[in-house]
Amino acid sequence: DFNIFPNPSNKNITITNKSGMQNKTIVNIFNIQGEQVASNLFCNQILFKMDVSSFSKGIYMIEIKTENNIYIKKLIIQ
Repeated sequence: DFNIFPNPSNKNITITNKSGMQNKTIVNIFNIQGEQVASNLFCNQILFKMDVSSFSKGIYMIEIKTENNIYIKKLIIQ
């Protein structure tokens, strides 16, 4: 499972993987209309940092894809 902090945020977010290192993790961020606003690929990391300072205030969904699972988390930008 993954943790996202700070949440709410306005500059940067950090995503941590509690279950350990994954070979490949794709992080997609979608706005409330379902439009993809960011996508990043991380390899062999348990901690990911993303800049969200250009995002408008509101609610976003973060989709985290590993080789075995897909996780969906809510992100609030203030």
